[in-house]
This record gives sequence, C-alpha cells and structure tokens, in this order.
Amino acid sequence: MLEELGLVQLEDGRVIDPETGEEWQDASHSPEEKDLVAWTLRSAADQAHANALDSEIKRLTAKKKALLGRIEWRLSVIRPYLQDAARRRMEEFRVKTTQVGAIDVKVANVAPAFEVTDEYAALQWARDNAPDLVKVEHTLKKTDAKKAAKDGLAVPGVTLSEGGERWSFTVEGAKK
Repeated sequence: MLEELGLVQLEDGRVIDPETGEEWQDASHSPEEKDLVAWTLRSAADQAHANALDSEIKRLTAKKKALLGRIEWRLSVIRPYLQDAARRRMEEFRVKTTQVGAIDVKVANVAPAFEVTDEYAALQWARDNAPDLVKVEHTLKKTDAKKAAKDGLAVPGVTLSEGGERWSFTVEGAKK
C-alpha cells in the first residue's frame, strides 16, 4: 500500500517520500490516502506484534516440553514404587483410583489389541477363505468426471464452475 503512494516505511516506523527524502506529511495527501496509510501502519504494527507473540509461544512451548519431559522421566524412575504403593491401597479400599503423595494413580482394564501386521497376506487369505471380511469400495474418478463435464457430458451430481479471480491480502511482515 505504501509503495502505491510512493512512500517507504523506515525501520524506526517513520514514513518517507523516497524522491524527496522528506518525512511524509498528512497535509499534502487526500483524506483517503491518510486513512489508507494509517491503516497500513497499524496493520504492520499488529503483524509485528503477532510475530513477536509467535516467537514467545515457540519459546514457551519448548519450555513446556522440557518440563513435561522431566516429569515423565521422574515418573519412569518411581513408577514401580508408585504401582506397588497404589496397588496395596487399591486392594485395601477396593478402588480403581488413589493418590500416592501428589500423584493421582488410576488403573483401568485394557482390552486385547487387534493389529494387522501384513495387510496383503490378510486380504489374500480373506478373499480365498472368508469373502465377507473383504470391503469393496467404489468411488468417482473426479479427474475423469471433470474432463467429461468440460467436454459437455451432463454428469448428475457434478457442477463445473467458470473459475474467476482469487484475491489474497497479506500484511507486510506476515510469516508465511
């Protein structure tokens, strides 16, 4: 926006006219241009603030990850003792949750896990021995349907748009 008005913003935030080297003066521009420059400067300042927040979020996220790692490491060291103490309490009070020090301990039954380790072998076996275990999917070939629609074929359930313009606006300094 500033470039369209022939202006440049310096690192210190001042706006200058590069042809004259003078600082931009409100008096020499229309009210619309003044508003546009003001909005541009505010947007750039907001974007700089958002970028600074991104950096702080990354720093805090890294710190949180380190703290959670330390907690997990401590729990891995004392887990056997926690389990033993918790198991005694749970058996004594016939409960599935208890507290050992500052740590809540819960126990839950886990169902047996099902995992397909060789999909191809399992599928071949199912085709030959248990066809009801095989799922067959039919899907529309969208690229071919698009070509057919472009060629004039009326495909029910398919629309073809004429296209148009797509506009995007990015505040200067925005991270991509």
